[in-house]
Amino acid sequence: NHLDIDAREALVQALNNYEGAIVIVSHDPNMVERVADRLWIVRDSGCHHFEGDLEDYRKYTIQMRRDERKKEKESKETAVVSKAESKPKVSVDKKLIAQLEKQLEKLEAQKAELEATMATEGFYTKPYEEMGAVQDKHTKVLSDLEEIEEKWLKATEG
Repeated sequence: NHLDIDAREALVQALNNYEGAIVIVSHDPNMVERVADRLWIVRDSGCHHFEGDLEDYRKYTIQMRRDERKKEKESKETAVVSKAESKPKVSVDKKLIAQLEKQLEKLEAQKAELEATMATEGFYTKPYEEMGAVQDKHTKVLSDLEEIEEKWLKATEG
């Protein structure tokens, strides 16, 4: 995860040329997409093959978080109701949710554009500053996406 661009590219090429099996654990989705041909989920004391790509995995993870929060919320509400009268529910801020959804759409488009740029032939032969700027922007967009998704999840919990 802390390799420079040339070293990262050399690693990707070496891994792709390797005939055996490898396990990659990385926070660099671009590298994983360029190297991995299968995704596995390690969860709940097991390891299971994941059908889909990294985008599908991201959506799956968000849905899992939503489901877990919903279960937690339902169990808390059940406990509160059984002990005493329930408190009025917090209203969902629909305007905030709409703003966050627009931000998510914009960031997803930026992410797709940057990934398309990085996937073009010859991208990794460009000057370091030019490549680095695109990769830095991609990293920032991914970070912003995660932050906005968390805000969206909190806002939709109501």
